[in-house]
Amino acid sequence: MYNLIVTGRAGAWDGSPYKLELSRVVREYTDDAIAERYKTLNEALITELKSFPVLFAYEQGEKTDARVGFLRRISSRSGEVRFEYELSSDLPAIPSSELDRLASQLDIDKYEMYRTHWAVKDVDLLPVLVNAGLITKKQRARFPQKLSKSAAV
Repeated sequence: MYNLIVTGRAGAWDGSPYKLELSRVVREYTDDAIAERYKTLNEALITELKSFPVLFAYEQGEKTDARVGFLRRISSRSGEVRFEYELSSDLPAIPSSELDRLASQLDIDKYEMYRTHWAVKDVDLLPVLVNAGLITKKQRARFPQKLSKSAAV
């Protein structure tokens, strides 16, 4: 599984905390069973979401590279979800053209990249990126160590 978080705000993935309306978090472009599982963001489910890698992407019009990273903290209140994250310095940026090419393998819907949202996909992100030649097996092997640290935060 992986988190796909898409924004239309240029430069949003600069390391600053980010907020989304609760209605856009793990509801849109997410299989119904997965959306049902995460409809209430309790501590156990937040810990689970933090254990998945994240593909931080931009809406289609931005044509800005996506980045892989992980979530550090997630909080929900007053109809908003706020999260802190870290982009992986070990993994390269992913050009938007490559996301377009891999959309089917990454379970990205035809119109999904035109809407700011957070989806959870039942796809193992890193092997897809390795098979596409976007990251190496060595880079992939180092990533889970950072991820396991973030899940414990």
